[in-house]
Order: sequence, then C-alpha cells, then structure tokens
Amino acid sequence: MDSTTDNSFRTLWGIVKAAGTPPDYVVNGALVDEKDAEALPDAAFADMAHRSFPLTDRANTWASAGYFAKTASDMGYSDIEHDMVSARIKRAADIYGIRQDVEDIMSKVTAVPQVKQAADDESNYCDPEHRGFPVFDKDGAEMANGFFTKHAYKYGHDRRRTIARNIMKKSAEYGVKVAEQVRLSAGAGFPNREALAEHLLFRANELMARGTYKMAEELCKFAGEICVCSDEDLFRNRDGLFDAISGMDEVTGLDDCYGRKFCAPEELVFDITPESMKEVVDDAVPMGGDMFSAKALSDLPRALFEKVLPKEMVDGMMDGGKINPKKLSVTIISLKSPESSHLKRTIQDFTDGVIDVDDEEGEDKPSAEVEGDIESPEGAKPSVEIEVKKDGDKSDGDGEKGDDEEKKED
Repeated sequence: MDSTTDNSFRTLWGIVKAAGTPPDYVVNGALVDEKDAEALPDAAFADMAHRSFPLTDRANTWASAGYFAKTASDMGYSDIEHDMVSARIKRAADIYGIRQDVEDIMSKVTAVPQVKQAADDESNYCDPEHRGFPVFDKDGAEMANGFFTKHAYKYGHDRRRTIARNIMKKSAEYGVKVAEQVRLSAGAGFPNREALAEHLLFRANELMARGTYKMAEELCKFAGEICVCSDEDLFRNRDGLFDAISGMDEVTGLDDCYGRKFCAPEELVFDITPESMKEVVDDAVPMGGDMFSAKALSDLPRALFEKVLPKEMVDGMMDGGKINPKKLSVTIISLKSPESSHLKRTIQDFTDGVIDVDDEEGEDKPSAEVEGDIESPEGAKPSVEIEVKKDGDKSDGDGEKGDDEEKKED
C-alpha cells in the first residue's frame, strides 16, 4: 500500500505516529493519489512493476519510504525485489537531498510493532471532511495537538475552528492535555469584551494606515456595539461574531497576519479559560454587597480586622502567623449583614487613607488589590488599590502642626 491506494490515510497516520511530525516539505506538499498516478510513467515509481511508491518529489519520496517500510512485508517481495525497491527510494532521496530523513523514517517505522487500532470511521478524524487529523489513540491525540499548534493558520476560519473543537473532544476522551493554540482556536472560554474591542480597533488602525477608511469605520462601529451589548448576547452569538470578523479579515487581507500582527477572531474573543474562571470564583468572597479577593484581603494588616471583629474571630483566620485566605472567606461569609457592611466600610476607609492601623508586628503591608468585579487574574485591573500610609504621611509637607491641633494642646 502507498499514497495512491491509502484512501483513508489510515496507514499514513501510523507512519507519522511512528516517525513523529513530518518535515515541512511533507506538510506543505501534496501526495500522489490514484488519479494522479494514472498520468505518471512507470519510472516515476520505486516499484515500477506494480506502479507503487511514487518518487515525484521530496514529499512523495519521504511518504513512499514510510509506506514501503510499513507494508513491504505484506506485498510478497522476494529479497532481490525488496532490495531493488529500497535502493530506488534511497537513490531518489539522494537526488532530492533528503537521504537522512528517508533513512530515519524507514528505521523508525520498521521498528514499530503493529497494534490493533480504533475503527476507521469519521469519528476518529478531527478534520472529517478531508480525513485529516486522525486520532485513534492517546498518542494520536498528543500528535494532533502538536501538529495543530504548529500549522493552525494554514487552515481557513471554519475548518480551523472545527479541527480545534474535535481535537479537544478527542483529547478529553484519551485524557490528553489540550494545547493552548487548540483551546484558543476552538473558542473555548468566556467572552471578554474589552479584549475584543481593543483588537477590533487595532484592525481599524491598520486599515486606516492602508487607506481602507470605510471598512475601518465599520470596525470602529462594531467595537462600539461590542462594548454596549449584554454578556448574554455576546456569549450566545459568539460563533456569528467569529464569522463576521473572519469575513472582514478575509476581505481586507488581515487574515494573512494571523499569528504575527493580529489574533485570529476566536483567539481574541475568549481569553479566560474555565480553569482560570474557577480560580477567580474560588477566590471571591462577598462582603457588603460587593465581591472581594480573599487573597488580597489576606494581605491587609490583622489590626484592621480587629477594629471590627472580635479577637477570637480574627485568631481563627490566622495560620502560622498569617491570615489564611480560605479561613478569612469562611469568617466573612459567616458575618451578619450589618457586620459585613461595617467591615467593608472600614476597609474602604483604610483604602482611601481615612484611617490607619498599626499591624501587630509593626510592619505595613504592601499595596494590595481588593475590590472589583470578578475578572481573570491575568491582567485584570482592580477598581480599588490599597495603599498603606506610613505615620509621617499624615503630616503637612513642612512637618508643622495645624492651628487647631496647637489650640487643643494648649
């Protein structure tokens, strides 16, 4: 069997699995199929008698070497015939300057024992329409992730998204970690309107520089609509959003810049993974009607909490001399509404510099980000930054006391 008779490319998948990621000239090449073979002379094949193993270029010579190493034992060759076919493949490899690649693949494929694989049907192809990205086992899933990461942008928008989503399904089936490029291309995560609008404006600026003013204006309007639409609409219409941006990129030629100057549509919409969202949710603690970061709150001075909470309650939040975020969360959640609101106001006063506290150990804590909407921990911008003032910060610039303070002392 060779590329002209391997209609499902099942055998080719086994070859690639044994040899590893093919050279770029194979990835970017086109293998001879049955129809192509009809127009070729006998001399174009390593096995001229059976017109098998085409040697028309580097890609086909490499593939034929793999097919020969994998299937020659089933073709009934005599020792002399076997050596003749092998010699023609290696001679062609010398001509194309790929002798080492050919010897490597022949040795690797020959050394791999044959094992039973999953059924050859469309469910095992991540690109079913083209019978591409076959995944019959765990190794296949790992190879698919690696190959897609390297060559994602050679596929069109719809095909790239389909392949990525199917790789995610097969990776889950075999317990394989999904590559970041696969996850992004699949559009798996939660919409982030800020990132989306920002990248749309990047595109608009590029089009302005190219003199494509009308499309740039449309992109600016699109970015404005993204900023005001609801989260539900943004999430519900995500695939339509992909398609609209992809269509604009194709018309303007910006899709040629994917992976370099611009992100593909699906990559710039979903930048928060389910895992990172879970981390943020686990870290969030409600207080006074708002959400706070337990980790950030745990960086505040213990004395600040003792202004509101009983000492024994604060003691319960401690772990090894430090405030434990999880214990702090449990404590705050257990507070009644008035106590929770009081603590929130105290923290806000501390944030605004209205009050100051002396920590037990006499050390001021560094600034910490506390209050804000629940966002991705990566790059999220808090709405409140806590700056702990030192004692000297409360005095006037010249260090002198005000008149009212002097009267009080008198």
